[in-house]
Amino acid sequence: FFEGKRIDEYKEKELAAIRNQKIGYIFQSFFLDPNYDVYKNVEMPLLIAGVPRKERKERVLAAIERVGMSHRLRNRGSSLSGGEKQRVAIARALVCDPCLILADEPCGNLDTYNSNIIMKLLRRISDNGGTVLLITHNSEAAMQTDRIITLNDGIVISDQRIVS
Repeated sequence: FFEGKRIDEYKEKELAAIRNQKIGYIFQSFFLDPNYDVYKNVEMPLLIAGVPRKERKERVLAAIERVGMSHRLRNRGSSLSGGEKQRVAIARALVCDPCLILADEPCGNLDTYNSNIIMKLLRRISDNGGTVLLITHNSEAAMQTDRIITLNDGIVISDQRIVS
């Protein structure tokens, strides 16, 4: 189910719109276009969604600022460090203000300072009604969530709620 409707009841065009506008993907491997600059990489989901230029610009700049990458706005993806690429990928995932974030090791390439910023950002999204599914091997990051489901070879071995 997604937003109260069975997934198999959606038409393909509706599913594409959901994937573009309602789900933010933070990939462990970034998947930035190395030929595009930071701005263009973050703007891409909004272009696909048909968001008007003025609104696109505001949303892109805000998303880039949220992850602390404004100083690299016009740098191409190929010229960024691993941590910078990760933060740009996170900005791209958040630019459409999705209700679901699928985050695969979002802090795996980040230093402690930037990891804390990103975890606080994901926590705020969750606290404001969004859903964040965090996949991580980092126990510190996991302890900042509401619930930890531990898998071993694809089998759930524990499911615990975190009480803060």
